[in-house]
Amino acid sequence: MHHSPHFGLIDQLAARGTGSPLAPERVGRIPPILNWPTANSCSLALLRSTQNCAVKGLTTTFTPTSAQYVLYIAGEVDWEHGESLGYTAEKIATLKRYEEKGGYRVIPAQYSQNTFGVVYFNYSQKDPVLREIFQDKRFRIALSIAMDRDEVNEIIFRGAYFPGQLRPDVGSRYDNTLPQFYHYTQYDPQLANRLLDAIGLQWDKDHKVRLRPDGKPLNLVV
Repeated sequence: MHHSPHFGLIDQLAARGTGSPLAPERVGRIPPILNWPTANSCSLALLRSTQNCAVKGLTTTFTPTSAQYVLYIAGEVDWEHGESLGYTAEKIATLKRYEEKGGYRVIPAQYSQNTFGVVYFNYSQKDPVLREIFQDKRFRIALSIAMDRDEVNEIIFRGAYFPGQLRPDVGSRYDNTLPQFYHYTQYDPQLANRLLDAIGLQWDKDHKVRLRPDGKPLNLVV
């Protein structure tokens, strides 16, 4: 289903009372199905670069994690993606320390995966009990505010990141300023427990594990 970007607020106002599917008073009804715009056909061709005509091939080396940094510091690696560094401040600091000696550069970069550590629940879980729990917004909020993101950031990443929801990259038109990007990111275990109580996920007799509505322990494998 495609909504044409050519119809904005002015078009909707102009369509008011005309019976047009774009009229504001028709919001909530079955949306119209508009045709996708036709694009010009094109073809792609693979051409050898004249600037790298002497290159005979590309060598890919797979090494154990413990041996990677020896190669990095020795300047034996042409390029390495930051994800393989483990996102830890210590590893990045070590590489920065040997930059000049190894003849390489550590370049901070932003890419599409600007948010990591996001947990998604399977709303179509085969277990009907878990499916009902996952689909309850209060459960998801409780788990979110039960995590101390600041502590995780300081202990594991040495404060290199900032907690928040899945959101646009820093420097985008929103620039992480909208309050929606921080909804339910505060650390509030008391409120989290109250939400779980309200759902009906009671404690076991030892007050250590939450129980599902069917009486079984609520265990989640992440």
